[in-house]
Amino acid sequence: MDTPATQPTGIAASMAAALAAGYDPLAVHFYDLAHDGARIRSLAQQVADGEFNSLYNTHPRSVVILTDTLTHRQAAQLAAALREPHPLPIEIVEQLPEYVGPLDIVCLVSNSDTPQLIQAARRAGEVSAQLIIAAAGETMLALEPPRETVSVALPPTSSTVTPVFVAAVVDTVLASIREESALLAARLEDWAQRVDDEITACSPDRDPLVNPACQLYAAIAQRWSLHTATSHCGRSVAQLAATLCTDAGLAASFGDATVIANNIAHLPAPARDIFYDPELDGDDQSHSLPQPIVIAWGDTKPPAAPITVRAETIDDQQLSRLDVACRLLIRLQAALIVGPPKTTR
Repeated sequence: MDTPATQPTGIAASMAAALAAGYDPLAVHFYDLAHDGARIRSLAQQVADGEFNSLYNTHPRSVVILTDTLTHRQAAQLAAALREPHPLPIEIVEQLPEYVGPLDIVCLVSNSDTPQLIQAARRAGEVSAQLIIAAAGETMLALEPPRETVSVALPPTSSTVTPVFVAAVVDTVLASIREESALLAARLEDWAQRVDDEITACSPDRDPLVNPACQLYAAIAQRWSLHTATSHCGRSVAQLAATLCTDAGLAASFGDATVIANNIAHLPAPARDIFYDPELDGDDQSHSLPQPIVIAWGDTKPPAAPITVRAETIDDQQLSRLDVACRLLIRLQAALIVGPPKTTR
């Protein structure tokens, strides 16, 4: 079913205008992220139009989430984890299980057209599984899906499947089984606004002194960052955050908060830079390699540790756990794009 695409608003519209006015490298890199709110609104419109009604009040044997990248897989795991306990099995995999049939729901998310995914979509259609596809706009998966497929629409101005959008699609599929479409659509609209709020707060146009993305990047750019959390929501974010940082070329890892707090005390003293030369660089300590930093996601009371601990939180008690998780992911992705605070003379 063809659905009118949702037009970008707010910061997404501003980014589009900046690109139209002339090439702006920062606007180019921020452009896809700025459209996450528009993507979720487009999804809300499809829900409101009844395109997910075939899932409502059904009793599927399982829900299979199929994707081909680690970040998308972890984003799907985040959405599924925040809906535990599940009333049915949920599998998040790279290959379609052999057992899939008409009693199962298959949700395929991807930015690419790999032969493996195309074959999986074809086979899911052949065995009459309920198939939902969220794929980048120019892929065969999006342009030529199997019959009876729910194709998730993306804004024509930015048709990339992002981690936050993966979480939104997976949550929508799981919610559609039991939640009425009008209530779900309204919740998605609210969610889109929360995402836009964070994008606006982290915009490249915002003063770096109050831009949480700039401040976060300054904390993690020149040192090893240990991503952790004590809450269920925070741990889901921390794992994906470590992957996104690693993909961006930063030294990062994920670990259990208690283990990190217990073991960090045994780290050796900061070592000197291997290129340190006392004759050229003097005898000060500025050439020592920096100690790692712990990033505690969603923790108002982060774990105590003998090194720097930075808590990344959202100060709004009215938000759902998934709202909080997605806003934190937007903040990190913006940080990896916008970069550190710029000094001015």
